[in-house]
Amino acid sequence: TGTRVNEDYLIEDVPYNLYNRSEDFSHGGYSKFQASIADTTIQSPISSSFVQSISSTVSSSSTFSFINQNLSNPDGQVMTTFSVYAKKGTYNRLGFSNRSNNTFGVIYDLDSGTVVNENNGTGQILASSIQSAGNGFYLCSVTLEKSNQYNIHPVPSDVSSASQLRGNSMNYSTLGNILIFGAQAVKGSKLKPYLKTTDRLDIPRIDYTNG
Repeated sequence: TGTRVNEDYLIEDVPYNLYNRSEDFSHGGYSKFQASIADTTIQSPISSSFVQSISSTVSSSSTFSFINQNLSNPDGQVMTTFSVYAKKGTYNRLGFSNRSNNTFGVIYDLDSGTVVNENNGTGQILASSIQSAGNGFYLCSVTLEKSNQYNIHPVPSDVSSASQLRGNSMNYSTLGNILIFGAQAVKGSKLKPYLKTTDRLDIPRIDYTNG
């Protein structure tokens, strides 16, 4: 790891995407809770890579379904912005949450391109947004005052309360899925251009040839 001067002439860490394996949600670095990941042949909206689907795996009227990855950096005490590209599958909603420390929840509608609901538990949501990325995909993001974990939920269309993401009461009586790609967590309140990561250092190339 290291630092560089960014486009705002501020010093930032590199690599700036704090998520490892940002496109491989099936990797063991992601914990799965009543959720499964499958490969698809659907191309991402920003590259030639294929997206994956996240599916609920337990049929129940009162349960939960999500994947997550703990961030080793930052330590959970700084502002971070988390984002994922998503497209509707048999479900049409996506949820982000933290269920343990600095709890929160946000639900996004992948049909209408709107934020359905936000909920602050012990955490503090500073902003949330959804913007079209083309071909039915949306870039969904949330900025937290502090958080060291982001859960990604496939959400049925009849779930509208983001507080349910933090508990065990979501209605998954019908199994379903959504498509996801490109998880990214960055320090600060600004979205940055997506940077793919694996389990090694993915440091952006810096061109020194033009001065």
